[in-house]
Amino acid sequence: DDYAGSAGSLARALFEGYFGFKLGERFLILEPKLGADEGSVRLRLPVSGLVLTYDYRPGRSEKKIIFTYESNQPGPGEIRLLFPWKLFGLSGKDEAKEKIAVSRDEARFPFRWESRNQDDFIVVDTDLRKHVLEIGWGDS
Repeated sequence: DDYAGSAGSLARALFEGYFGFKLGERFLILEPKLGADEGSVRLRLPVSGLVLTYDYRPGRSEKKIIFTYESNQPGPGEIRLLFPWKLFGLSGKDEAKEKIAVSRDEARFPFRWESRNQDDFIVVDTDLRKHVLEIGWGDS
């Protein structure tokens, strides 16, 4: 069926692109491109036994992002979050990047910036046990 193939391709594009799930043999990368949109994923792959959940909440009034995640993936993980500059009222210049801080479970956590074309991502290397990332102003 042409329709089933098209629906499958669209689902894969949404799943891997917009919701940002990339699974390798020994790693899991989460790269949601939700920006200023809210979203939640609850995924279970019966063949591998993999379970993944995440909840992405940009706080417009607080100008911060809360990203809660959990997986039973035993290997290392990486999270790349598309940074919504307009949500923070910033331009995306290097000086503005210095104003942003990341915490994991209420403690400051190291991160790096990655740029691709017009997009900027906050990148965090982490295990994938249950954690809460908070991205916001560095002085908060």
